[in-house]
Amino acid sequence: MTTTDDFRAAAAAVTAPGNDNAAPAVSISPDKQLLDAVEKGDIEAARDALTAGANIDARDELQTTPLMIAVFAKNAAMVHFLLANKADVLAERSSEGALHLAARADVPEITETLLH
Repeated sequence: MTTTDDFRAAAAAVTAPGNDNAAPAVSISPDKQLLDAVEKGDIEAARDALTAGANIDARDELQTTPLMIAVFAKNAAMVHFLLANKADVLAERSSEGALHLAARADVPEITETLLH
């Protein structure tokens, strides 16, 4: 019977430096890094993704922009950060943009920010 410790030992052996059988590192695009950072509310990671070349108006598989994600999360600090980095307030997904989302979510502070 195998235990959790057996699995950990096997994983450590596979990922040990110099092991030719180690799985290759998965590279995540700067756009995906940005989308993930915004979803997590991590401004520093979002800044790093932009520095790495992410498109401020990148789209996920549902055509949602980082600004839309931040509005949906009601994260005013992230909204301010994205706008300061020239996020497109008018970008839409299915005829609905960040302003629509903010108004529908009843987030007056973010709605006001997007209007100005």
